[in-house]
Amino acid sequence: MKRILFSRWTSFWLLGILTIIIYNPVFTQISGTVSRVSIGTPQTGIPLSVQVDLFQSSIVEKIEIAFRRFGEQEFKQGEMSLIGATATILLPGEIIEPPFIEYYFIITIEGRPEPETYPIENPKSQPFKISFESVESIENKLLVLSPDRDEVLRSDELLISFSLANIDTALVVLPLKIMFDEIDLSALIIRYGDLVVLRPQNAAIDIQPGKHQAKVEIIDSTGVAQHSYTWQFTLEGPAVPRMKDTSVISPWRYAASVQLETRQEHISDRTTPYNRATLSANGSYKEFEVRGFLFNTNEERAVRQPQNRYYIIGESPWLKIGYGDVFPVYPDLIMNGKRVRGFFTNLTLNKFNLDYVKGTITRRVEGNIGEPILDSLLNESQRSDPTAVFRFYDSLDGLARWVKVKPGTFSRDIMVVRPSFGRRYGSHWGISYLKSKDDPTSILFGARPQENVVFGSDLNVSIDRENFELSGQIAFSATNKDITNGSFSDSDIDSLFADSEEKERNDMRKIRDLVKNIITVNENLIPLNMKHLPTLSYETSLKLNYFNNNFRFTYLRHGDGYESFGQSYLRTDVQGYSLSDRLRLMDNRLFISGGYEQLQDNTSFSKPATTTFSTINTGVSYYPASISIPNMSIAFLRSANLNDLSNADTNAVVDESTNRFIIQLQKEIIYIIKHNAQLSFSTSVHDDNSPRNFDTQNISLGLGVVSTFEIPLQTIFNINVNTSKYYSSRGTENNVTYTTLYISGQYRMLEDKLILNGALSPTFGSLQRILITASAQHYFLDYLSAQTSFNFYINNKIIGMQESQTDIIWTFTLRADI
Repeated sequence: MKRILFSRWTSFWLLGILTIIIYNPVFTQISGTVSRVSIGTPQTGIPLSVQVDLFQSSIVEKIEIAFRRFGEQEFKQGEMSLIGATATILLPGEIIEPPFIEYYFIITIEGRPEPETYPIENPKSQPFKISFESVESIENKLLVLSPDRDEVLRSDELLISFSLANIDTALVVLPLKIMFDEIDLSALIIRYGDLVVLRPQNAAIDIQPGKHQAKVEIIDSTGVAQHSYTWQFTLEGPAVPRMKDTSVISPWRYAASVQLETRQEHISDRTTPYNRATLSANGSYKEFEVRGFLFNTNEERAVRQPQNRYYIIGESPWLKIGYGDVFPVYPDLIMNGKRVRGFFTNLTLNKFNLDYVKGTITRRVEGNIGEPILDSLLNESQRSDPTAVFRFYDSLDGLARWVKVKPGTFSRDIMVVRPSFGRRYGSHWGISYLKSKDDPTSILFGARPQENVVFGSDLNVSIDRENFELSGQIAFSATNKDITNGSFSDSDIDSLFADSEEKERNDMRKIRDLVKNIITVNENLIPLNMKHLPTLSYETSLKLNYFNNNFRFTYLRHGDGYESFGQSYLRTDVQGYSLSDRLRLMDNRLFISGGYEQLQDNTSFSKPATTTFSTINTGVSYYPASISIPNMSIAFLRSANLNDLSNADTNAVVDESTNRFIIQLQKEIIYIIKHNAQLSFSTSVHDDNSPRNFDTQNISLGLGVVSTFEIPLQTIFNINVNTSKYYSSRGTENNVTYTTLYISGQYRMLEDKLILNGALSPTFGSLQRILITASAQHYFLDYLSAQTSFNFYINNKIIGMQESQTDIIWTFTLRADI
């Protein structure tokens, strides 16, 4: 039977070369830094995991993701957690909604003044997209952990687990009912805060291989289900017989994992070894849990920011406390996406909550100095390098000598505290205070240590099961750009304000004495005056979910001088509004979206002109009940940036627009075997009507298929064609056109104890590269496995590469789980 199926598939394979549908366009993009991007399954309102695997992790200082929901012009940014050659992040659930999410990566390379992006060309106009294969009701916010929807797993590995973290807090306290097929197993539920776990094997039932269903209901006091979620999965392997006696489940739980990895990278005639070890462990008793994590690598060096990672956390339903590396989340204006190494805690009571973190966000990296130069040559050296820092070195034969300093990085501490009143995930009012300061004594050769404080407040009113939500936040910042000389002395005030009256100078001294306990007060303090409130920022939004409409209105204002050391990715000097609506029809299978956004800069009226940024968008997504009709998403977006300067001012005039059209089709096809197919087409035209004439055009077409065989084999076959035209600063037209094929397969052997993977990906055209990968993972025991992988990159023509080269990466990993 298998031989016949494979023969029939051979005929389909030849036909499929002509009718391939794209599965994941990330595979078909070219980069010398990024090897692979993995995306979780998007569900409306549920945080989404993104993982990036890197070629050369040793040269990557930092990797950030820029993301936005459909219809927004501005990308938000977040720093990814970089551990070894893998970077991960969890995108916030509030932006996860159809028809798609757009994103690209910003990669800071050691020794390079400017970061690179992935995709390399036109990332803002042609970003990656995360599409929705299906859409659940917006009320379905249960986060299923295992088994996944439609997952195939062994019968003896079945564990039903899910999280209530995204369920309305008014519902979380109600009783749960869990059905396995048609059997009520609610008596076997074990809860750890928001985490719910159940093992059907502990019930007195027979569990046969085949398709099964799990159903979760939240029941109110009258016995009515207020929330229901159902999903299916498939069990294989031997049946699990009925237990004669149902054992009492111990409230104690523990688990641990150890992973050892060695990696050899031969990149551009240089071989670099990496050795890494990862240890994670957790233990719990009923609702109390302790977990820890340790990552150690030979990449840790004093001249870099920390590469090792660790933390230990203790948690109960009302208190979380820990120490180590953490990415705390506070209101966006205060802190988000910043790694902190230090102490952190969260207290959650019925009507009072407290969040606190204290630690370092950058560690000291010593600077260095050049050769001494004579005082007579100082002016010439300063003219040749105006941005350089020179310091007095010594005197030789009565002549002063100076040195050019390459400044290091000061150790920067941060402390954030936020008490809030009300429900943490419901209606509440919070107050935030952030204090961050460089330690001038942490290094010998540094320049301009800084200090920052932020005061903020946020309010959220959520009623009618979150169908009505009004939220807002406001923050005021003060930043001192150079605290080297400390606060003003009395003589400094007399000198700087000599033209003022004595009473005014005395008032200035009183203000200094009051404020210097919060932040250093000198001429480098921002703001020095309150005209136009340059360091004030605020946002407010209204969300309504009625009559099958999901309506959102937002108004924001970010001052041009606003700054928070805990939030590096906030766009400043902007104010304006946005509104959007998504209409759900046909039992949540047809979505019609539309929106408009208008923002302006020049909030302090300090620029020669004000630029208006406007975006209009519309889209339709259809997820039919019939499997004979493909899922479809069509979208059009237009953005325009314009100021009122004449074209004579070539450096400051802004007059540009971008039109984008996107279509995506996705369908599950059953032809001999199961295929998941998708088609993607997008076009972008950017017209620059200023004298610079930086016009760009881009067309991208992708076709591919994912096939799952009756034998334990899965294959992916992609083809992607990308063509771009753009103009350089000298007016030269440039064309980049390339085609990428991607073929991969995974085969499982020996009852899934041996997993083989292989891939071939050639790229032709303006970019030329061949990627060959092979890997094998073997489970010696259920808890012990080893994996090895080889990656060959034959680079003939890559952007930023002067000549062809062949790179090889070999990795061996040993893992043990308890």
